Amino acid sequence: MSTSFFEQHGYSIVDLYDASVVYRVRAELLKRLREITGRPDVTLETYHTVVHGDEQHTAIQDTLTRYIREESNLQQLVADNVRVFSELVGSDMNVQTGPYLRIVRPGKAKDNIGFHRDTFYGGSVHEISLVIPFVPLDAGNALKVQGGSHLVPEREIPLLQTKSEDVTKGSKKHGMGFLYAPKVIDPSYKLSMQPVPLSLGQVLAFSLATLHGTEGNTSNNTRWSVDMRIVNRYAPVDLSARPTYYRPLFGSAVTKIADAYEAINTSQPAVKLPDVMLPSPQDGAVVSQEGEKWFGFKKLLGNEAVTFGPYFSYQLKHSPRHILFSLSYHKFAAKMIGQGKTILDVGSSEGLGTMLLADGAKRVLGIDIDGPAIEVAGRNFGGGAVEFKRADILTDSLGEMFDGVVSFDVIEHIYPERAALYIKKIAQALHDDGVAIIGTPNIAGDRYASETTRAGHVNLYDAERLKREMAEYFRHVFLFSVNDEMVHTGFTPMAHYLLAMGAGPKR
Repeated sequence: MSTSFFEQHGYSIVDLYDASVVYRVRAELLKRLREITGRPDVTLETYHTVVHGDEQHTAIQDTLTRYIREESNLQQLVADNVRVFSELVGSDMNVQTGPYLRIVRPGKAKDNIGFHRDTFYGGSVHEISLVIPFVPLDAGNALKVQGGSHLVPEREIPLLQTKSEDVTKGSKKHGMGFLYAPKVIDPSYKLSMQPVPLSLGQVLAFSLATLHGTEGNTSNNTRWSVDMRIVNRYAPVDLSARPTYYRPLFGSAVTKIADAYEAINTSQPAVKLPDVMLPSPQDGAVVSQEGEKWFGFKKLLGNEAVTFGPYFSYQLKHSPRHILFSLSYHKFAAKMIGQGKTILDVGSSEGLGTMLLADGAKRVLGIDIDGPAIEVAGRNFGGGAVEFKRADILTDSLGEMFDGVVSFDVIEHIYPERAALYIKKIAQALHDDGVAIIGTPNIAGDRYASETTRAGHVNLYDAERLKREMAEYFRHVFLFSVNDEMVHTGFTPMAHYLLAMGAGPKR
């Protein structure tokens, strides 16, 4: 691969020196396709001759997308070919956790995503997209790019905001990478798109600022490929709104030292308060009988102190009622799960709600991707039957199962294409008779939310969608409405928050 060609044209063809992952995933896709369709004669290339209807096609693509994201370990392809990919982004490399599977049939316009550059939708020029084919791509079904377009200023590309006819926000197609409100390049802008044919064992790498896309498959074969991004860990890319989008794949020696240094220096010493004492008479203070009684009682409480981290400190100073709301969700969950049970709190943050779950529980484990928040939780509340661990429910194995799993104010931060995996992982963490309770803001109340709140939300739910997606992984789903701290069974469109309880995880 020529890095100078990549720099000049904004894309390049990468010849893999180890393509074993491509052939392994191709074989598994074919096996699963034949099982789904009941057609042992179908191939990936002839898929379009068997699957004609759009509804069936979407269902198949959704099922196989889950395989790609949850089981294929496609990221190993980058690991196996790190020498060539590190030439593009450096050795401190992150890889996308939820790749997009593309299945584009000949003559089916709706299977395509039109011409665009990913920076139109918040992508960074520091990120690189990899197109990994599972069938040979010819001029008729290959992705098209416009060489050198990464050097064209955004202001010179006129856009038209449109609305998709068959993709809605939060739908299966949206989760698979189709746009519900695509920005279409104005027809007056002259494009010069060229197809990039690929053989098995080749990958197309391009900058997110490069114009690319497809508007139709004129080949005789269905296109099967995956889009997956890589980025340097230290590139100036704001991932605050999509914290689970990437996971680390490689780190240089100095990065590993830096990680270790940060880990041992982020913990803070526990706060020790002075002993409780009566006001000194030498200070001129006069202590009444009531005062003596109070200070005597206060001394019985000991000198423990809790120091919140930035999250709950902000809530306490700027929106204290939301702490009350959050605790009401945890109280409800504790009552539903019952006494003497083991509980997993997914997204425990600084642990305040976790402690409410722990009251009467046999054991509680709080997990969060936010390492500093877990440090705060462990310092304040860890010990005995309560444990906190930095972990990602989407990617990490916890090595144990629980009687109850709760997760509040998390799923709205999970991108739609990974929401099903999130619910599936929660179900997998439960015993057969376990109960899961997931809470999230109601999309109906989004217009009343603050700008700070909206900034972190990427996946809001209404009641119908939350119940439907929970039902994919639980035999029984019960839906509750919440207004302020009141949990009830009232009219869901008027609820500001939703609680879904799933019982009987499907195996």
